[in-house]
Amino acid sequence: MLYLIVDDEEALRRAAVRLLRRLGHETVDVGSVAEAIAVIDGPDVPEGVLCDVMMPGGTGADLHRWVADHHPTLLPRFTFMTGGIPDHEVKRYVCGCGAFVLEKPFTSDEFREALKA
Repeated sequence: MLYLIVDDEEALRRAAVRLLRRLGHETVDVGSVAEAIAVIDGPDVPEGVLCDVMMPGGTGADLHRWVADHHPTLLPRFTFMTGGIPDHEVKRYVCGCGAFVLEKPFTSDEFREALKA
């Protein structure tokens, strides 16, 4: 399974890549919503998305809305990762859209559970 990891924190992306590869998954990792859209619209559409909520230049909610409009089959395998959501509108969207939310920092076991969900 190919997972797309979207997070502006490079260290977190590297950790997620290591965990996913240990579990036998392929990965692509990017640092912005614009890069994520380019990957999803590319030839190798990921089968799952792990996305930070708050990033410069666009939020995870923005990406989720775009996925809902352009690749809705990805929605059941879209997971948000967050260390907190200070923007009330974004928080309302994330909490109401039905996607799994993984709280940072997370353990390897919590990460595996998010993949199952």
